[in-house]
Amino acid sequence: MLVKEETVKKRGWVKNAAIAFLAVMLVLTFFSNTIMNRALPEVAAQYAMSGTITARIRGSGTVSPNDSFEVTLNQTRTVNEVNVRLGHEVSIGDLLFTLAGAGSEELDDARDALDALLLTYERGVIEAGLDGNYDRENRNIQVARDALNEARDALNDIPYSAAEITAAQAAVHNALTEADFAEARVDYAEIAVESATTTRNTARDVRDDAQSARNTAQAAVTAAQGTVETRQAAVIAAQNALDGQAGANLTNIDRQIADKQFEIAITQNERAAAWEAHRDNYAQFVEDARAHFSFPADWSAREAIYLDAYAQWLRAQGGTAPNLLLLAYETITGIDNELIVLNTDLSRLQQDRQNILGGHSTDRNQLIRTLNEAQAALTTANTALANANSVLTNAQRVLTDAESILATAEAAFTHANVERTNAQRALTEIERVVTNAEAALTTQQGYRTAWQAANELVRTRQTTLENLVFDLSETQRADGITNALTALERRELRNQISRQREEITRLEEEDAGATVLSPVSGIVRQINISPGNMTQRDMPLAVIEIVDRGFTLSFPVTLEQSRRVAIGDSAEVSRGWWGGEEINAVLAGIRNDPQNPAASRILDFDLSGAVESGQQLNVTIGQRSENFEVIVPNSAIRSDTNGDFVLVVMSRNSPLGNRFIATRVDVIILASDDTSTAVTGGLSSWDFVITTSTRPIEPGMQIRLVDNP
Repeated sequence: MLVKEETVKKRGWVKNAAIAFLAVMLVLTFFSNTIMNRALPEVAAQYAMSGTITARIRGSGTVSPNDSFEVTLNQTRTVNEVNVRLGHEVSIGDLLFTLAGAGSEELDDARDALDALLLTYERGVIEAGLDGNYDRENRNIQVARDALNEARDALNDIPYSAAEITAAQAAVHNALTEADFAEARVDYAEIAVESATTTRNTARDVRDDAQSARNTAQAAVTAAQGTVETRQAAVIAAQNALDGQAGANLTNIDRQIADKQFEIAITQNERAAAWEAHRDNYAQFVEDARAHFSFPADWSAREAIYLDAYAQWLRAQGGTAPNLLLLAYETITGIDNELIVLNTDLSRLQQDRQNILGGHSTDRNQLIRTLNEAQAALTTANTALANANSVLTNAQRVLTDAESILATAEAAFTHANVERTNAQRALTEIERVVTNAEAALTTQQGYRTAWQAANELVRTRQTTLENLVFDLSETQRADGITNALTALERRELRNQISRQREEITRLEEEDAGATVLSPVSGIVRQINISPGNMTQRDMPLAVIEIVDRGFTLSFPVTLEQSRRVAIGDSAEVSRGWWGGEEINAVLAGIRNDPQNPAASRILDFDLSGAVESGQQLNVTIGQRSENFEVIVPNSAIRSDTNGDFVLVVMSRNSPLGNRFIATRVDVIILASDDTSTAVTGGLSSWDFVITTSTRPIEPGMQIRLVDNP
């Protein structure tokens, strides 16, 4: 029997497990679609459609100048100082570089070469004449050479330097510029003083007028105050005359009336406080009373009687807890009854006062008229006093403002005088600097004149020496001393000497002096040498960007895009998130792309405004509007190494319902604007294209739609 029970228990466990398994399988069968979809990426999709696009072409590029100038020096010179920095704006004639020394190495070498040639020629002539009687000629040549050496020594002793001349000229120029500025400052200070003087005088006149108006207003107030005091005395006299008829009884009754009015005011305040505290309970008491008497029709006429009867009924009920509604009624009713008594007493007192006054009515009407007239006159006087005080207040305010303006004008006048004094002192000092600079320049120019004269003397004596040597050579040739070979060598030496002279002349004409000045106006974009280094022939020392020639920017577009724009179209320019001043861009040219001439074009834009070379700018230009058969949102466009494509939602049937698959469709972009893109290819109107997804998706992946759990 026990074995049978255990067998039954085991069979029950198996049955329960089978039932649970079948239940789980049933749940999985019916909810498998939902469970599987929960694990799929969720996407949003829109239908492709036809429409119109005003496409915008976007591109970016680097700003480049239309023209630049290379500053070169055809001499070997040592750079002593670089006087500009990268990015500095320069004008024609501005100092770029300061050079060391007063001449180039090429010029010195050319002069040394000329001396060597002359010395060789002279030595050959003298040696050829040793066998003949040419002592006089040789003596003349020696004297001429000594004179040449003496002239050269004198030339070297003159402290002339082109750099000193340039520095002195720059000092004079700077001093004159500062003098002009100082004179302008003095002129401006004189104008400022004149203007401040006029302003101060005007402010004084305004202040004086305001002071006069204020004094007039003060006199009017004083007169009005006197009138008020006189009218007040008349009112007091009339009141005393009127009060004198009734005597002490009237004074006593007036005091009682005032006391009673004060008691009424206190009681009214107590009633207001009680009503504020018991308003809700009192209103409830009234509602309960009306309900107690079944809302009688004559309630309005007999409300007080009904309320008092209801209060007596409540008192009769008794009870241990206080009745707040009854308390509210009794408190407010008690104060109202007290007010009735007080008002009754006040009326009685007022009637007693009238009775007292009635006993003296013979001259009372005249006294009342006199009092009323005095009070009216006092009111008029008070009004006049108030008006006079108002006028005085306004006059005082105007006077205060005028004094403030005058104080400001006085301060400006003082400051203008100080500025004029400082400007005149500065002008005197800069005039002294100008005088000293001009004196220094005159001294340097005197050195240059002396040097030029000494240099000319050297040339003259060198020419004399050369002529003597050449004459001796010709004499020797005429005497038949020199042979044909020697004559040929001398002729070649003379040709070399002539060419060397021409080279020296050219180098002297090209001599840059001690400075290199800017030949153009623009912005320095390159500096290729530093202080202490030697220049090289035809090497650019600096590159100056000529701003006046403008700037350009270019970027490539497709052939189809280039057909939708025209030269002269304006474009929008963006600096990115930095922002800045406005830049204008105009399409200036459309040319073939050398990298892809068949399918690409390059758009060239002329730029103007706050633009500099080297900037990276984003340019947007609008195309003409056009209708397209297939338009999709911009977010639907995807790209990879194989090109542009979109993902289309495709539906497949299954035993458990529809399955949605992301399918790739390759497209070619025709145009786009800020929100939509026109495409062509395998996509057709009303295809369901994917725009966004919760996770990255690939073609062929199973997905679920936003509204399809």
